[in-house]
Amino acid sequence: MGNAPGANPAMSSARAYGLHRVWTVFWIGLVAGTLDISENIIFNAFRRTTPYQIFQYIASGLLMASRSRWAARRWRLVWRSIMRLR
Repeated sequence: MGNAPGANPAMSSARAYGLHRVWTVFWIGLVAGTLDISENIIFNAFRRTTPYQIFQYIASGLLMASRSRWAARRWRLVWRSIMRLR
């Protein structure tokens, strides 16, 4: 009903399905990342490590990874995979 005249309804359905998959992956990653960081904060609290130090460590790993060729290839592969979902 909301489709323009001559539009292919199957195409809009496929696009909506692809968008749904992207959002599903996003939310799963967000929940998993939140649980992972929470676990690290709780576990390292017994070692007297502050959350600030934990986030600093995570950020340093991300920054160092971005400088390597292997990381660049990995990000290109991730980007291509995301683009295929569209």
